[in-house]
Amino acid sequence: MAQTSTKWTWRNSAHFPGIDSLGSGFVLAAARCPMPSGPPAATFEALEGEIPHNALVVGHDGTRLTTFHAGDDIQHLLTDTNGNIWIGYGDEAAVCAQPPANRRHTSSSGTTPQPAPRMTMSMPGLIRWTGAGEPAWYATSDPMGPGSWVDCYALNVGADQTLAYPYTGFPLVEIDAAGIRWTRRTPIHFAPAVLVDGDNVAFLAADTGPRKLPGHYTVTLTRSQNGPLETVASAPLLLADGTRPDTWARRKVCRGNQAWLQFHDERTWYRIEL
Repeated sequence: MAQTSTKWTWRNSAHFPGIDSLGSGFVLAAARCPMPSGPPAATFEALEGEIPHNALVVGHDGTRLTTFHAGDDIQHLLTDTNGNIWIGYGDEAAVCAQPPANRRHTSSSGTTPQPAPRMTMSMPGLIRWTGAGEPAWYATSDPMGPGSWVDCYALNVGADQTLAYPYTGFPLVEIDAAGIRWTRRTPIHFAPAVLVDGDNVAFLAADTGPRKLPGHYTVTLTRSQNGPLETVASAPLLLADGTRPDTWARRKVCRGNQAWLQFHDERTWYRIEL
């Protein structure tokens, strides 16, 4: 992809940014990214030129390595030890890209392979990007996935596995380099954080009921023996001083058996370990 400075639109869309380490550098992305409007571009070059880039990859020395279009309505941004970038999307998501299998086609002369024209895809749910900003896998294009993947409600990227928890059915889905490995039914809905340790999976979900006080979460431990997850135990989420949070979590990062939560104070993170 081109790396011209005109593609980088961070200053205009720096709402709810996501950031994570990537190798010895980092990747940064703006959660909101306006999609191109109006009639379609006449050429591939013109189409590429009007797609905004809202993600930035920076090297260990602060050098900008590349920018790329990461799509709109980003809810999660996590990287793995293999240099992949996992981006989970909300139900308003849209991305200008082609599925990996269709990313190259033959030119009209029939001689030179050319990049396939991009298109706007709605509700991609989850995309695995390469460290260079190229789409490598789409949740909505995987035949092994659940029937509906409107929103990646929670995402957990650990050292050796990636787990997603999509709306509308809220199954637990494991993804590896080849795509989706398995999907399991869960007893919990609308959990914004998931922790996993072997056969044990914990869900952090807001308390239900007429009061529904801000910050009142329940942690539910579940377990599976190669089947649906079943509830083992549950308890309220308490801070270190024994009290409940008084606001909803502003940010959540889930990695393996640990989750980090940030509430009203931007300088303070709380860690849960399963």
